[in-house]
Amino acid sequence: MEGYIEEKKKVQQVIKAKEFASAAHEGQLYGEFPYTKHLNMVASLVESYGYDAQMIAHLHDIIEDTSVTTDKLKNIFGSFVSECVELLTDPPGKNRKERKKLLHKRLSELDQSKNIVLIVKTADRLSNVAMCIAQKNIELFKMYQREYNEFKNAVYRDGLCEQLWQLLENAMTYSFESKEEKI
Repeated sequence: MEGYIEEKKKVQQVIKAKEFASAAHEGQLYGEFPYTKHLNMVASLVESYGYDAQMIAHLHDIIEDTSVTTDKLKNIFGSFVSECVELLTDPPGKNRKERKKLLHKRLSELDQSKNIVLIVKTADRLSNVAMCIAQKNIELFKMYQREYNEFKNAVYRDGLCEQLWQLLENAMTYSFESKEEKI
């Protein structure tokens, strides 16, 4: 019975994170869709990695893209979740290249106790690349291709979320040109 009660609490925390993120991102778009589409995609990609991964997936952009603070996250979801979300948040920088360089440095130095951050980050990138392909957003897709080697060097760990990496590797080789020729 104790196992059931603990499981129920964890499921309730995931639901709470999903609802909290949905409210915080209200009005934001992901392409032509509500931003929650992206958060739900990332959470579904990490479902097999547990409840903490799902919570962090729902919350991963909240500090970066909303007025929610790390302290507020900590008060609601605890230290571990708030620390992980903070680690996923782009550091300040004058442009994307500088922000990503700082983020990649941080992620490359991450210790194993925070591997969940790398799993969520991989799922986040996979979601973004898949949406580029689905929406035929060639410019954004090419940006992710240009960044891919640096991203992989910072985030990839042998044996960690290999299935996500395989999907991402396959997606990164997508060619819009070859698909249009067949149409």
